[in-house]
Amino acid sequence: MEELLEELQEIKKLTLLGVKRALSMNDAALLTGLSKSHLYKLVCYKKIPYYKPDGGKLVFFDKDEISKWLLSNRIKPEEEVDNEAATYLTTGVQSRRETRDGQTASHTRLYSKSHLLPKKGKNSNV
Repeated sequence: MEELLEELQEIKKLTLLGVKRALSMNDAALLTGLSKSHLYKLVCYKKIPYYKPDGGKLVFFDKDEISKWLLSNRIKPEEEVDNEAATYLTTGVQSRRETRDGQTASHTRLYSKSHLLPKKGKNSNV
């Protein structure tokens, strides 16, 4: 019976989390899966967007901003990188991507595995 009550409490927390926009530290920890200690460190070093009401000690987070923060710094799968490199090598045109704010930006680097190969030159043993 006690186990059922605990499970209902967890469902209640998750349901409330779904409708909230302003999240407490506990809510943010539940949403992100990060510990409160780690979240406090991110806040301290200003690595995560947060809000602090005037003169208050409490910290709040915007759920949409936290979701964007969690999904920032996307790492491309190897297949996508290889396709972009092949396109660049065959057409000479860099791929273009859309930024989070809807703007179009070109990649400044050509990603390939050529940097892993030994360099040939007069000081090379190859």
